[in-house]
Amino acid sequence: MCGLLPALARAGEGDFLTPFAGIASAYEDNLFRLSDDVDEELALGESSRSDWMRTAFAGLGLDWQPGRQQVTASLQALDQSFQRFSYLDNTGYDTRARWNMAAGRSLTGTVDAGFQRQLGSFENFREPVKDPVDTAHGTLDLGYLITPEIELRAGTGIRTTTHGLESREASNFRGSHWLLGVSRRTPLGNRLGLQYRREDGRFPKRDVGPFSLTDDGYLQQEGVVTFTWQGGFTSLDGRLGYSWRRSNNLEFRDYSGPSGDLSARYMWSPKLMLDLNAYRRLESLDDLFSSSVTTTGFSFRPVWAPTDRIVLRANTGYTHRQYEDSGLFVGATQPKENILSYGLSASYTPRTLVTLSAGYSHSQRSSDRPGNDYDANSFNFSVQVNL
Repeated sequence: MCGLLPALARAGEGDFLTPFAGIASAYEDNLFRLSDDVDEELALGESSRSDWMRTAFAGLGLDWQPGRQQVTASLQALDQSFQRFSYLDNTGYDTRARWNMAAGRSLTGTVDAGFQRQLGSFENFREPVKDPVDTAHGTLDLGYLITPEIELRAGTGIRTTTHGLESREASNFRGSHWLLGVSRRTPLGNRLGLQYRREDGRFPKRDVGPFSLTDDGYLQQEGVVTFTWQGGFTSLDGRLGYSWRRSNNLEFRDYSGPSGDLSARYMWSPKLMLDLNAYRRLESLDDLFSSSVTTTGFSFRPVWAPTDRIVLRANTGYTHRQYEDSGLFVGATQPKENILSYGLSASYTPRTLVTLSAGYSHSQRSSDRPGNDYDANSFNFSVQVNL
């Protein structure tokens, strides 16, 4: 739902602090992502699955550049209210901070941290209940030039997810990772390197016994070739490699396979930019029947600014999900899902301090699992004032 809000405000050029405030309204025709086969009266106690949402938000943006350092941060509070399903009314927060550091000629790095509180998504859990979810993350990435061309990289990070609804505490998650890499860069900024990444994931609220069919954690390792290329109006960034996942207590859920992603950006002109991303990833999935899924897909996002005051954005994406472990039935064929989404948004700045935005989005999922398919449409409008 936070995706319905306008992007967090950033301080303008030469500004230090930028307060902002606004209001957004959105309409969802399938709020709980119910299948067409589901009866609304039985599932929701209502004759309709649609609803209007109103969100008031306010916050502060920071952009500070002391010397070669850059610190950006944003703090946003929001209040959501629903017209039909008022028990979902919620107050949320979104705080983020980033420090791009530089020391001497050889050491660079990034420190990134954030905390969000928002309503849990109904994409995978379609029960009509309120579940406030707290997510937090922190990462540190460092690069050190041992020669003008060879750079060593190291990083570490943590992320947590905490569900406020007691019945979903088993989905609480705590993960940590570290990585090491080396790359060679050219005077034009192109790079080619190798990277190893290790991630430990835990579900601390799960009670796992000898006959449990849910797992309480996993270890995932990844080895990839990384590359960055820039030429003219085009830039490419990619990672190609292999991933291994091992469950802590369910060996039949172990899986490995190729993984990677490729991002391409083309600047057609100063007013038109095209972004294309293709990927294949081994991801975690909080599900009784499966804990890992291979997602293969692509997204395409053009941005066009016909005037200095108007910006048009479009997006389309397709994802194929293949469940890779054996769930409750060892050796059984695992289900597949296809997810298609697209949308269009426009923003207009009639005055320097005021931005008007409107958008439409559509998403649909087809699945081998009964009741997991859905179609959803949403419309949103917002007014934001940067003070």
